[in-house]
Amino acid sequence: AAKARPEIKVLAGSASQDIFYVSGSNLSIDLEYFKALGVNIVEPSAKALKASGGWFENLSWENVDKYPADIIIMDDRSATIQPADITEATWKKLPAVKAGQVIARTPEAILSYDKCTPIIERLAEAIENAKKVA
Repeated sequence: AAKARPEIKVLAGSASQDIFYVSGSNLSIDLEYFKALGVNIVEPSAKALKASGGWFENLSWENVDKYPADIIIMDDRSATIQPADITEATWKKLPAVKAGQVIARTPEAILSYDKCTPIIERLAEAIENAKKVA
């Protein structure tokens, strides 16, 4: 799917009350793997990643539109705010959100083919069906 649709930009995010986190692919095993498969992962700047220890860039909700994306994959852990619960107007204006192109992301390493398969299939289906909005 990624090789057939290289123009589709995928942003990995996570939400808290005050901050939207944009994940870089260099320290996340799932994002590194998706990138190796050809997924066009949106990458924060090296400077922004360095400021957070290499993992992500912190954005205020006013700046959540800094990186254009066609699909947003959101951290599905219980400690994070889930997309349906985000009330920020800036979030709701994002093209991927308006297009309904937000899916769950399981950032924890899963060492099982059976449990990884649905995660990869969900992303592949999202890429295959995505509208170019960014």
